[in-house]
Amino acid sequence: MSLLSDGAALRASLRSAAAGQAVLYRRGSSLTAAITARVGAIVREIVSGEAVLLTHGTDFIFAVADAVWSDGVTTFTPQPGDKITYGGKVYEVAAMGGTQCYEPSDSHGVSWRVHTQEVYD
Repeated sequence: MSLLSDGAALRASLRSAAAGQAVLYRRGSSLTAAITARVGAIVREIVSGEAVLLTHGTDFIFAVADAVWSDGVTTFTPQPGDKITYGGKVYEVAAMGGTQCYEPSDSHGVSWRVHTQEVYD
């Protein structure tokens, strides 16, 4: 990694620690990861023909380096259908408006912005 990338990774880590919330990321019933993430509500516009649909969701931003299952070794990439538990609510990772379910949150790719919708699990 370059000096700039190292600095960006450190900044992302410090920002998550200072402004982040504890969330539980899970896939299925056996894979879990305790992650510190920044949480934010988001409204997206989806244009379909002559109609514009507004969707409401919650994005979770966390360091790519924190995407490690509880075994401490195996890394993961967000997938549609994964679940995030936060504040007593459950959110499902989902693609929004024709995009992927996640995207880089910074220009160096050290953090992900994961798109979700609240579900009743």
